[in-house]
Amino acid sequence: MSPIIGIVIALPAEAALITGRRGRRHGDGHPPRRETLPGGVELAIGLSGMGPEKARLAARRLIADGAVALILLGVSGGLAPQLRPGELVIADSVLLADEGRAKNRWPTDGELARQAGERLAARQVFAALGPIVSSPRPILSTAVKKEFAEAFQALTVDMESAGVAMAAEESGHPCFMLRAVCDAADQSVPAWLFEVLNADGSVRFAQMAGALLRRPAAVTELLHMRLRFRTACLALREAWNILRASDFPSLLAGRAARR
Repeated sequence: MSPIIGIVIALPAEAALITGRRGRRHGDGHPPRRETLPGGVELAIGLSGMGPEKARLAARRLIADGAVALILLGVSGGLAPQLRPGELVIADSVLLADEGRAKNRWPTDGELARQAGERLAARQVFAALGPIVSSPRPILSTAVKKEFAEAFQALTVDMESAGVAMAAEESGHPCFMLRAVCDAADQSVPAWLFEVLNADGSVRFAQMAGALLRRPAAVTELLHMRLRFRTACLALREAWNILRASDFPSLLAGRAARR
């Protein structure tokens, strides 16, 4: 039987740009989208929606479907000031934020992180290696980003890494996390944008239209966010395609077999 690697992606729009496959949320009666690589490793992509618990459930479903290892791909908010939109981060550890403090910390597989970084660098694609912090709520303002950077010393902030890390720890599976910065540390995300999204990332169009009518500047904000989101996802697609075409999936499956 071919080893299966489960890939968690939060939003359909991320999946469409990163993998070219929009798919549907795994767990709503839809099986994960699968692909068999030339080396025999099978990839199973499950969409989670936003937040640590949704990511944890998506990862657990993939494991229940036979995944022996987990990958998380997606965009995140920059905390380190040197990271600009489109720059990549490989997690060497994951923290869960709780009332301004780290509730939990999970190390990732250091050898996998190193090997992935080397394969990317060989193709002139570079990724920073460091901690990622997850928050159960969106971190939108530059002021809160600064607080998170000081409190957690993390490179980026997201809402899903901790959920996948939890599932990996529960099952004893290796995990690998690759993020791209969408909004830099000095760039705020408009709060109204999250108010018009459902938990699975789909747009509530009536609320979107209302927000655009109430705030003339919202059109410009939306265009800027869309550009940064696309920049981040395309950077992820380039990096993922390099890893996917290399022996990295087999390496990940091999690490799982030795556990």
